[in-house]
Amino acid sequence: YFSIHHSDSVHSAEIFSINSETGDITLAKPLDRETTSKHQFTISCRDRGNQEKYDFARITITIIDDNDHHPVFLEKEIRANVRRGAAIGSLVTRVIAFDPDSGDYGRLSYFLNKGNIGKLFEIDKYLGTIRLIKGISSEEPYEYNLEIVAQDHGEQPTSAAISIRITITSDPDDPPTWTNEAQPQTIEVSEWLAVGSIIAQITANSVSSLAYAITSGNVHAKFRVSSTSGIVSLARAVDHEEADWYNLTITATNFDGVSSSRWLGVRILDENDCRPEWENFEHVGSVASQANVGSAVLHMYSFYGHPVPLTVRANDCDTAGNNGHITYSILEVQAAKYFSLDQHTGAVRVSGPLTDIAGQSVFFNIWATDGGYPVKECQIPASVNVT
Repeated sequence: YFSIHHSDSVHSAEIFSINSETGDITLAKPLDRETTSKHQFTISCRDRGNQEKYDFARITITIIDDNDHHPVFLEKEIRANVRRGAAIGSLVTRVIAFDPDSGDYGRLSYFLNKGNIGKLFEIDKYLGTIRLIKGISSEEPYEYNLEIVAQDHGEQPTSAAISIRITITSDPDDPPTWTNEAQPQTIEVSEWLAVGSIIAQITANSVSSLAYAITSGNVHAKFRVSSTSGIVSLARAVDHEEADWYNLTITATNFDGVSSSRWLGVRILDENDCRPEWENFEHVGSVASQANVGSAVLHMYSFYGHPVPLTVRANDCDTAGNNGHITYSILEVQAAKYFSLDQHTGAVRVSGPLTDIAGQSVFFNIWATDGGYPVKECQIPASVNVT
């Protein structure tokens, strides 16, 4: 009969089920590639004899993307200011939308749909930047309400819209001032956080419209900030093992080019995303049939002419807490009658009388399991020659 022995994530185990008689794998819940693009399982197959026999197989299921998500703007509404007399070509504001689909399904173009009275503004269809294309005269309205549409490039494209309120102001005199500037800004982010997720909002005040930018500390461009709202989001996947801390500098600049900066610290939290890996792939030992219980099994091959105990060892690149703590075990019940494995050191020892298997080799599998959640593990074969 068939069963799912182990899955790389609890989420995968909930989505798929297996028919114990036929081995057919079916869906138990809907799929979402943006949540998990690949599912991996260990499938067990066992007979129903008196002495149960079994085997294992690894299954990998890759999810193909569909255009099942609409574009989403980082803000619900944008307010911007532009001064009279601003030069033609001046940047007014920028819109940023995110579509978690891949390929053309997630590639966006921007359009200025409504409110551009007098054709005063234009938008870059790829960057979402809105600029002046005419001078602002004293007869122009005091306020403009624009509607911007973001649309993906699927065969049946999806879209979203956002409103932008642009106010015409006089020249700014003072540099931007930060909201809650006296409070330290440190945040914690899981290394499993999805790309596009919002992690913070840093805002400043000025009499003219502000443009926000990350001006230092953004190693490998892991983060991005909305130039109009100061919303900081994840631009690329982060990895605790690659970097566990980022010192970002956020700068706000007004239309006169006067700027002010503040610090944002981002701590990356470790998740159990690494699997134990074996240091060696050959584990063959030897022991005399008269050896006492508790005796060490020796490595089949001596080192520099000296026999050494047979010890297995695996490493885990996770470093925080139990995620990198590894324990060892022997899976087969029959082999465990003769040999035991120290769960912490990986040392193989005699656990029972060996006289009845003198001259034979005992084959078994060793598992290395970490202490994180979800559990990660690896398996390797081993054997002991009883002389």
